[in-house]
Amino acid sequence: MKFEQIKDRIKSFFLSQIRAIKSFSKRNIQTGENKIASYVVLVLLGSIIVFYLVFTLITSETNANPKDIQIQSTPNQEKTDFTPSVDEKQLVSKSLINPAPSGELSEMIQKANILYNNGRVEDALEIFDKLALYSQSLANYNLGVIKITEGQYKQAQEIFQKAINGGDDVAISALNAAYVAYKQNNLKEFNHFLNLANSQLFNSINTPFYSYLYGVISYYNKNYFESLSPLLNPNSPDYQKQNDLLASKMFLMFDDDYNALEYLKKSASEEDYLALGMLYARNGEYEQARNTIVGFLQTHPNNLEAINALELVNLKLRDYEESARLLETFSKENAPKLPFKIITGLNEDLFDINIAQQNFWNRKFEHRQSLQYKILFYYAPYKVFDSKEVFQILSEGDFEWGAGRIDESQDSYVRSQTISKINRDIANGLKEVYVGDLRKALKIFLENVKTYSQHSVLYYDIGLIYAQLGDFEKAYSYFSRAYHLNNKDILAGIFAMMSGQLVYQDTSRIASSIALDFLNITFKNDYERAFMSDLFEHARGGMPTLMNMGNEDLQSDKSLYYAYGAIGAMANADRAKIIDFFGKLKAMQPQDLATNILYEMAQNFGMNLKEVSLKFSKTFRKGTFSNLHSLYYGGALVRELYIYLAFVTGNLPYVIDQLQEKLISEEESPNGTMQALGLAYIYNKNFEKAFATYNTLIDGLKEDDVRTKFLGAVSAIGAGHYNNAVVLLQISKLDSIASLESRYALGLLYQQTGNIKSAMSLFSGIANRGFVSEFFDFKIDTSDLLEQ
Repeated sequence: MKFEQIKDRIKSFFLSQIRAIKSFSKRNIQTGENKIASYVVLVLLGSIIVFYLVFTLITSETNANPKDIQIQSTPNQEKTDFTPSVDEKQLVSKSLINPAPSGELSEMIQKANILYNNGRVEDALEIFDKLALYSQSLANYNLGVIKITEGQYKQAQEIFQKAINGGDDVAISALNAAYVAYKQNNLKEFNHFLNLANSQLFNSINTPFYSYLYGVISYYNKNYFESLSPLLNPNSPDYQKQNDLLASKMFLMFDDDYNALEYLKKSASEEDYLALGMLYARNGEYEQARNTIVGFLQTHPNNLEAINALELVNLKLRDYEESARLLETFSKENAPKLPFKIITGLNEDLFDINIAQQNFWNRKFEHRQSLQYKILFYYAPYKVFDSKEVFQILSEGDFEWGAGRIDESQDSYVRSQTISKINRDIANGLKEVYVGDLRKALKIFLENVKTYSQHSVLYYDIGLIYAQLGDFEKAYSYFSRAYHLNNKDILAGIFAMMSGQLVYQDTSRIASSIALDFLNITFKNDYERAFMSDLFEHARGGMPTLMNMGNEDLQSDKSLYYAYGAIGAMANADRAKIIDFFGKLKAMQPQDLATNILYEMAQNFGMNLKEVSLKFSKTFRKGTFSNLHSLYYGGALVRELYIYLAFVTGNLPYVIDQLQEKLISEEESPNGTMQALGLAYIYNKNFEKAFATYNTLIDGLKEDDVRTKFLGAVSAIGAGHYNNAVVLLQISKLDSIASLESRYALGLLYQQTGNIKSAMSLFSGIANRGFVSEFFDFKIDTSDLLEQ
């Protein structure tokens, strides 16, 4: 006899025995015979059902074909190939694998006994019918769920269909049938069973799982708001974990990350730690996110989603070295793709006017001391030739001629002529500086340094121009050269330290050299020595003393001294001294735009910028900001201050119109005007216009400094021109080896495009530098998930 025939006969035998026992128990109770025997029979009925379930499982395993066995051994295989929107964890019947508590069954039996003793035989029989029906329903549910976990969806659907046909908890069975239909990619059947579950929901109103079932069915019907209500107001505590998990998902769909996290925390198991960690990350709790995902990886060390998620969290925590290490999993040949794609973008905080107004006085401007150093560079003196040296050389020439040493005499005259030529060119360059055209001055100086490569003054002046233009990498290089050519030029050495710090260079060797040279330098007076010593301590990050001194101690009229006093007062948030020092600078340079901006800022130091925005609106239009010559032709600081102040006070549209009109009528160099306009476009989030502006500066006007290329890349990323951004950032990285912003953005773009090895290299290169990106951020690309 075939095995299937044996199986069918045994099945028929079990069913006939169940019917016979049920008939016997009913008759026995109705006739008032031994109730204890009846209860024993009920227990026997339950045993037969359990035995039948075990037998069914054994025969299922025996008859499984090779394909079935493969599915059973790898139950997660289908999830890898096809990710459904229906979640297996939300199957109600899966929670019914364990029978109801024995105490509840005992109570039902006791209730039936009481009813029977009181003569309510029919009511007692109804309870026993429910017990029998419960056992049969439980068997169907468990058997169907077992088939699901084995991946035998066709058999599971047949079992649930039998349950539906028998009228046993139709809503639950229909929901489960909808799930297995979806797993078989049968959307027509899925919708059919889902509609059936919805129509039969009212029959489950008195069950402990009613609210959860209501929520699940509403969720699958995309009635998300309707789904949330029963989940937050369950009719029993029996399905609290399932309620919490689905409620968390609902809140996440409504972009309520906080409540999504709170509900998931209530009932999260170790299996939920990855989702919990990612929700911590969505809420900005990156340390907690990292700890939670690390906990998940302890039990799931090869989970690719967890590895990728941890890598992204480490990027947010600025642990670039660990991010690079985690990316190694995806960098090898034939390695899996990153589960989570990212989209590189700009830091939204940069464009939030409310955040900008709140943080204006604490703004770091890319670096902890960047604004302080930029102010010092702006007011630092340019160096001029030493006329005494020229006359001294000429005197040496006369002496040598008189002594008959003609060759030596001729050499001295050549030297004096050379130095005079250099000094005349320096003077011509300084004329351009003082009329505010730094680019013309830089061109003159660079032409001369090619010929006179040992002239320290030239290197110092070029370094200062680069610093004022915002190119601190080149400033560092030229200041360092100036100091090494003339180690008595302490200011060049200090400025080399400051500009080097802004591009994350190690300046410890220069600092050690300056400390030794201080002992051998003769200063003009004790105050100059004290000032230089204090400035040096400030550059080394020590505790300066001059910054805490009052205005009466500044006996010199040099603007650098007042600027230094002002930044010291800013560091101490001393509003009175800030106003005093910038007031002195304003008295010295009443028409200078940067000075007027700083003075107006000083008068409103610490105040809520929302309250003074109207005042600044008048200042931009008719006040002290009317002389814009340095905005068009000067250094980077005045443009940054002017544009950023216009942004935080709501005057950016007016300034953009103003710059556009200037550009139309510009007869001289348009470079500075376009630089200001490009920056204004960025803060106004007109990224396409900003990209076009910087593209013209770079390609058309040959403005090839690192800062311009970098801002061009910023606008390209904002506009979504990622390929252009990569090119500009690659050039910036090559031109400026210490440009960490460029390296970070390029690393993000490489990870976005799947160039994992290059991303690893760049992230490793910015590790352990204390780097915090002001401009760039990233988010998860959810387009693929939404499509699924």
